[in-house]
Amino acid sequence: MLKMSIQARLPSKTITPRSLQVVNVDTTVQDKAIAFPTDARLYHKARAALVRQAKKCRLQLRQSDERLSKRDLMMNGRYAHAKQMKRARSMQKRLRTYLGCVIRDIERKLQSQP
Repeated sequence: MLKMSIQARLPSKTITPRSLQVVNVDTTVQDKAIAFPTDARLYHKARAALVRQAKKCRLQLRQSDERLSKRDLMMNGRYAHAKQMKRARSMQKRLRTYLGCVIRDIERKLQSQP
């Protein structure tokens, strides 16, 4: 269809061959893979990143709260979707607590290292 419309306009000189050398592509209507950064997801990601870095540095953490954090993130989303905001906020608080525990544990381990 595009080819036919270009061929139809070339003889009438509404399009010049020179204007076909450069093509502008407008991507404003394309879908973007952007998620709104909720606090709960950021707490979960930060905790996971810290645990990953601790493993790289061979720090033995007391607990990583991997399963609990994953479950509470999922429940936060479910509660928020069901408009149960107090329950969603409590799950968010738990996620923040897990993050704080991991941070404090890493700080303790780093201070005790020679």
